[in-house]
Amino acid sequence: MKRFVLLSFLAFSLAFTACAGEAFTPSAEAKALVKAGAVLVDVRTPEEFAGKHLDGAINIPIDDLEARKAAAMMAMTNVYFNALHLMKAPEYKELPSRLRLNRSRAPGIAYGLWCVAVSAINGCGDCLDKHEAELRRRGVEPARVQIALRIAAVVSAIARTLSAEAALRPQNSDR
Repeated sequence: MKRFVLLSFLAFSLAFTACAGEAFTPSAEAKALVKAGAVLVDVRTPEEFAGKHLDGAINIPIDDLEARKAAAMMAMTNVYFNALHLMKAPEYKELPSRLRLNRSRAPGIAYGLWCVAVSAINGCGDCLDKHEAELRRRGVEPARVQIALRIAAVVSAIARTLSAEAALRPQNSDR
């Protein structure tokens, strides 16, 4: 839990210090966690990341368009295809989805990695298999796919924790 909280805090700290234009100095504890294998996602711009970052950190800019496109597409397709998987009636699988799945250009590796991450969070096994197979076909190493899955796990944990905390807060509290 301490590792999760620290990484969450660091990710948000990086975002806020980048927005404020302040320098970020990681703590010794953060450095030790990254050295021990924790994933630290640096959400600043690639230029800021190139200027200074923790060894072992990965850069995924918060305004990454590929991430947004993948999240939007997977929000739609994961629900649909997961429902088909759960339904017993086979005829639904034979019908065209008629979901708008086209994109303005061929998706890149980053898009595929984001699709894996979002599909993991949404629990769509068929989608995970499809996107993982496509990434392998394009030469992406399993270790890179695993990083996307680890990021998805951290993002999901943050979202669930924040949701649980919000649910526990009294609705009409003065605090």
